[in-house]
Amino acid sequence: MPINHTTFHFSDWVRGVMRTAQTKNGFAPKVCERCGLPFEWRKKWARDWENVKYCSQKCKSGR
Repeated sequence: MPINHTTFHFSDWVRGVMRTAQTKNGFAPKVCERCGLPFEWRKKWARDWENVKYCSQKCKSGR
């Protein structure tokens, strides 16, 4: 089906494609204190998930 470019806006497309963080292995997603984006549990954070505050090293370092 062709896209009608008169009604199609890039922001609508982005909103439709963005993923939402999901529960993994019984751990609910968290929101990064720096950027405000939701992030999911990762195996490398398994021992310390309660204390994880940032989604990445970049956010953690404050860049």
